[in-house]
Amino acid sequence: MKNDLNLRLPPVLISIIGVIHLIVTLGCASNATRAPRAPSEPARIDACGFDTSGVKAFLAIADELMRNQEPSEQAWATLEDTPGYAALLKEEFPRHHFRQAFRVALMPSKEAELRAALESGTIRYLDHYVRARDHLENIRRAEAGMTTSNGCAVPLAVKAADEYLPAPSQPREPPPVAMVIFGPDGRGYAPIVVDTLFAQEMRADALTRFLGHEFHHFYRNLLTPRLRPKCVDGADAEILWALNQLQAEGVADQVNVRTDLEAGGPLPNHLRAYLSWMGETPSRLERLQSLVLDASHAGSAPDDLRRAIREVLPRSGHPNGYYMARLVLEVLGKERLVAHVGNPIAFVRDYQEAARSRRGPRTEFVFSEQFEGYLKRLEALIDSCRDREEQR
Repeated sequence: MKNDLNLRLPPVLISIIGVIHLIVTLGCASNATRAPRAPSEPARIDACGFDTSGVKAFLAIADELMRNQEPSEQAWATLEDTPGYAALLKEEFPRHHFRQAFRVALMPSKEAELRAALESGTIRYLDHYVRARDHLENIRRAEAGMTTSNGCAVPLAVKAADEYLPAPSQPREPPPVAMVIFGPDGRGYAPIVVDTLFAQEMRADALTRFLGHEFHHFYRNLLTPRLRPKCVDGADAEILWALNQLQAEGVADQVNVRTDLEAGGPLPNHLRAYLSWMGETPSRLERLQSLVLDASHAGSAPDDLRRAIREVLPRSGHPNGYYMARLVLEVLGKERLVAHVGNPIAFVRDYQEAARSRRGPRTEFVFSEQFEGYLKRLEALIDSCRDREEQR
C-alpha cells in the first residue's frame, strides 16, 4: 500500500465518481503452478464506478501471450496509457516492467525463464502475475460484471479515511479508482490503483477498510505542500522520503491494519511479521537516526542511503510508522495525530513529545538533539522549496 511521495505530485482534479454499482465474482487465487486449479467458492466484492480499462487491456495482452504470440506495440501502448498503469509507471515501476514480467509469466515458451526468475526473485511481483495467469477467466468474468448493480463500498471507505483526516470544509468527494493487475496491494496515487486479483480475496468489510487506507493517502496528498522539482535532493530527499513514509503509512494503517491486529485470534503470516517489525521500532528508529546524522555530517551517496533506509524501515515504513502513530494517539490523542496529517516533520516531533511523556515499563526511543537540529534544517529547506505559485 505504498504512498506516493506527493511532495512531487502534480495537482489533481478530483472528478465525482458516478453511482455505478457492481458485483465482482471471483475465485481464490492458486499457487504458482502452470496448470490452473478449479476456482473455489467465489467472493462478493462491492465496488462503484471504478475504471476497468486497465483490466481490459491486461486481458487482451494476456490472450496473446498465452498463445505464445507477441502483442502489438499498439496493444502494449494501450495498456500503458490506461489511468492505472500510467500512474504506476509514472510513480514507481520502470517502463519495461510490465512488458517483461507479463511475457515471462504468461508465455508457455518461457517456462524455463519463469522458473529461474521465480527462484532468483529478479522480477518484482512475478508470482502474482502467475496467479493472475491461472485465473484469467475469473478476472474476465469480474471485468464483465462491472456493469451490474449492487451496494457500493466507496462511501464507507471515504468515511473510514475521514476518521484520521482533518475535518474538511465540505464533504470529500470519492477519488477515482483504477482496477489493474500489478501486485497484491493498492496504491494511493491519482487515481487510486487497486489490483483486481488482490481485491477478490477480501471480505466486504476488509475491502472497505483497504480502500479507506488508499483513500487516506489520496486525501493526505492534497494536504501536503507541493515542492519545486529537485529543490530537495540528494540525501535530504531520501531522508524526507523516509519521514514521509513513516507518517503516511503509519496513520493510514490505523484505518485498516489496526482492526486486523485488534480482532483477536490467529494472525496471518504477513501480520505476524508486521508485529515483529513493529516491536523492533525503538532500535530501528535509533538506526535511522544514525543514518541521518552520518549523511548530514559526512555525506552519503543517495543510492547507498536509499538502500540502507529501506533495510532499516521494512515494508516502506508501515509497521514502524504504525508504532509511532499509535504512540501519538495513545499519549497525545487523536486530535493531535490528525492535526498534522501531511506534515511528516511535525509527526516526528509529536512522536518525540509522546515518547518523552510516556509513563510505564516500556522505554521509548527519543531522538537526539542533533537529530532535532537536522529536522530544523530540513524544515527550513522544505519551506524555501515550497511552490508558492501552487499555494495561490
